[in-house]
Parts: sequence; structure tokens; C-alpha cells
Amino acid sequence: MADGSLVLLPTPGHTAGSMSLLVRRTGRPPLLLAGDLTNGAGILQRGQLPGVGSRRQLAQSTRKVLALAQRQPGLVVLPAHDPTAAQRLLSEPSSASHADERVRRTITARIPHTRCNGADHTPFPGTSRGAAPDVTAR
Repeated sequence: MADGSLVLLPTPGHTAGSMSLLVRRTGRPPLLLAGDLTNGAGILQRGQLPGVGSRRQLAQSTRKVLALAQRQPGLVVLPAHDPTAAQRLLSEPSSASHADERVRRTITARIPHTRCNGADHTPFPGTSRGAAPDVTAR
């Protein structure tokens, strides 16, 4: 259903409450903003699991996302920590709607270095390490 709607999907594994956002774009392939489910779209496509979190939940969430990709032709999966995500989004045809432009700006924004469950997370190359306060979950 390419109606411009947004759907939150539970994708626990890296953290218990992780969510992904399915963006059903009109006239364009859908986007899945996959958050912390994986650190790379290629890793997800191969069914590999990242090293941090509940292996059982990561495996379940990965299977669900791969099944969604089978049902949604052209699904573009954009993990938060995938250094190729912004470039893959920007390389799509330039007939982007206003809403797509907002998504592009959000994804390509410089995100400061953070910590999550004791692990370093610098989502995109070139972001400033130590620019943001430590947000380690307690």
C-alpha cells in the first residue's frame, strides 16, 4: 500500500524496545528505517546477525524484515549505522516528494557520537566524537 503512511514495526534485538519505521511512499519503493536492527543493509540481506544484543530476538527480527522485503518489492532498508545508507537514498531518482526530502535531510544530518549499552556508536563517518553527552542506558 503506497499511500504515504508511516508504520512502526517492533524489531527488538540490539535493545529490547527497538523499532523500525516503514515509510510507504506514493509512487516510490517503500523505505524501512531499520534503526539498530543491524549495522549494514548487506549484513541484513545475508541474514547475518550483528554482535550485540539478544541473538534470539535479532534472528526473529531479521527474519521478519527479510519476509517484509519479499512482500514489498524494491524495499529500501536503511539501518541507522550503515555508512552507505545516505548515499543509497540519495542515489534514487530525483523525483522526490517534499516528504522524501525531509527524510533525506534527517538521514544525512550529522549525528553526534553517542554510547548505547556501553558500546560506541558513531553512525556516519566524519561525525564528531565526544560532541554529545554520554547517553548510556542505565
